[in-house]
Parts: sequence; structure tokens; C-alpha cells
Amino acid sequence: MRRHLILFLCLLLLSACSLTPEKTENEQQRQQQWLAKQAQLNKLSHWKINGSIAAYSQQEDWSARFHWRQQNQAYSLRLHAPLGQGMLNLSGDEQGVILKTAQQTLRAKTPEALLKDDAGISMPVSYLYYWIRGLPVPTQPITAQQWNQKNQLAELQQNGWVIEYERYQQWDGVLLPKKLRIKNDQYHAKIVISRWELK
Repeated sequence: MRRHLILFLCLLLLSACSLTPEKTENEQQRQQQWLAKQAQLNKLSHWKINGSIAAYSQQEDWSARFHWRQQNQAYSLRLHAPLGQGMLNLSGDEQGVILKTAQQTLRAKTPEALLKDDAGISMPVSYLYYWIRGLPVPTQPITAQQWNQKNQLAELQQNGWVIEYERYQQWDGVLLPKKLRIKNDQYHAKIVISRWELK
């Protein structure tokens, strides 16, 4: 009986040894693919996106259609609220940001400050520049990453936020997020992209 147990343990160890290099090789291959993917996505600095966003918190719920135009560091984000509730136009560059509504025009250094102070909307717009492409924010530490069966980024955790990538789609030959969720302890937003236009 003891001989059988020793033989079983030896076979188990041998099988573990034979599987370890394969797992490491797969991990290295995925890492190489991920680095190549990041390099491809980082080259995207001009785009137009049409989609919808729905956000939830304990204090507020809201939804809107959006149009996002990005040209290097200059951007324009237009939010159309449903049922005639109005429109927000957020535009900016490295110098600052401007928020225009039907009633007023405001200026600030960051888009987060403008949206929060004027519209009561908490949205990490600066981070979305990266997250919307399926990239981590390079200036923020990565708490965790998870991958799906296709070796695509499925979940990213940064700076207290969890970004879940539920669906991808090919646009102009580039695989980009189609549906994602962004959430933290107090805020949850679902973004569905109907169209990417790359230039």
C-alpha cells in the first residue's frame, strides 16, 4: 500500500513538473500578446465614438447618449439626456476644460470638477481616455487584472475603480470594447458603444 502511495506521489510530481513549463509558456505568450495589444491601442489618438451611458448611485440615476471626438489631447464629449432634459458639451485640452449647457458656460482645469460641481455627475473622464480603449491608466497603479478565454482583458482595477469589459468588437481592423462597466463603492456606470470611427 505504501509503495502504491509513493508511486502515486511520484507520478503526481512528474505530471506537475511537466505542466509547469507549459503554464509558464502560456503566461509568457499572453504577456507578449498583451504588450503588443497595448502598443497598438496606444497609437490610437484620433477617434469618434457614439454610444450610451447609464449611471447609478445612492444619490442619483441618469442616462444619456454621447458623442466623443478625440484628436490627440483635444477632445469634445457631448451628452444628450433623454426626454428633452438637455445637453452637456464638455471640451478641453492640456490647457483646461469648458462645460457648456443651455444656461451657462463654465471653465476649470479638470473635466471631473466641472461635471461634479455643475451637473452633479461623477465620471472619471480623464481615466476614460484609456479605459474606453481597454487600456490601464499609465499613471495609476494596477490593483488587479483578469482575462477571458480569448486572452482579452476582462477586468481591470485601478485607483478604487473596477472596469469590467463585457464585450469587444472589431472596428476598422482593431478589436475595441463594445460594452463595459465602471464602478466603485458609490458609483456604477454602464457604457455601450454603438460605433467607433478611427482616423
